[in-house]
Amino acid sequence: CFLTHRAIYIVVFNLQEILSFINSQRKEDKDPFIEIRYWLNNIIAHAENTDPKIFLIGTHRNPPGVSEISDKDLSLIDNEIQDKFIKDKKEQRYLHSIQYCGENIVLPVENSMTNKGSDKRAESGISQVMVRLLEVKTDIPFLCEYFPANWIKLEQKLLEMQDEQKHHPLLTTRADVENWAREC
Repeated sequence: CFLTHRAIYIVVFNLQEILSFINSQRKEDKDPFIEIRYWLNNIIAHAENTDPKIFLIGTHRNPPGVSEISDKDLSLIDNEIQDKFIKDKKEQRYLHSIQYCGENIVLPVENSMTNKGSDKRAESGISQVMVRLLEVKTDIPFLCEYFPANWIKLEQKLLEMQDEQKHHPLLTTRADVENWAREC
């Protein structure tokens, strides 16, 4: 399973869609917060009773042909997300997992190809994400550990042998495992 407590999670969403939904008063519009909640719930449910590190990344800050999302709009989006996922008493399970960048929980980035290299604010957003990721990764035990290739080969061999056993657990001796380890 790719959801584990030994990971940093990034939930990515379109800032333009969120802002459009917030500004729209129509109930028939698709609620983009449902998808964010879906991923937050899945991450927290599968992260083995820990507080996983979750970053909320907003994309499409300044896509071609669409007006740029202003700092005021970003603040509005950030406040709306905090109201839905942090301040709401029913949603307290998110409180320790969502990572802040300064006072904001939404890290805005521009990801369109046409603005690449020309928008200092876009570069700044990506830089902020990288800095925060590097800060948080040091807090997660074993995230930066390296495993010898032999260990991975041994694990693969044991998993293959388990598959051969079908519905029975793999029964072996320590001596067998040590011999297989030497072979890897």
